[in-house]
Amino acid sequence: MSRTLVVDSGNTTRLVKRLFVVDSGNVSRQVKRCFVVDAGNVSRLVYVNSATFTMVAGQTGHINLTIGYSSSLIGSLTPTTDAEGNVIQAFDYQTTGSGTFNVTINIASNPGSSYFSSITFTGSGGTTFTTAAATYGYGSGLASWSWSAGSAYLVNGSTYTVTMTY
Repeated sequence: MSRTLVVDSGNTTRLVKRLFVVDSGNVSRQVKRCFVVDAGNVSRLVYVNSATFTMVAGQTGHINLTIGYSSSLIGSLTPTTDAEGNVIQAFDYQTTGSGTFNVTINIASNPGSSYFSSITFTGSGGTTFTTAAATYGYGSGLASWSWSAGSAYLVNGSTYTVTMTY
């Protein structure tokens, strides 16, 4: 997916993360997808406000477990790239300590903690984590977000829909 950019009133180019339109009733609504028709009369998707994945959770370890998806290690994920084309390295739950949920994305430059706004795991009771509540880190081309798991968890062999909202 290509990135959608706009030039603001200060002549600064910015990545579009949320797009709104005003409908005929003068109500502002958030756009979920935006298509444009190019010069060749081909309709192309140029904006999407979320990425959806299907994850089948795998598991490693016996006492200190990692459950979910970790590239080339456990579980499966379809697709393996986000809406920006960055490779998802992990959506996992680790039982060490009080338990943490982790999201790790392979990305060339530091995207900042607000690269996406939230992530929802359906199939685990609809658990949603916001980036505002995450511990964020970046190094060696990997951006990572972690949350205290609380009562949320993943189950080995279960299928989850994971939605990353930008």
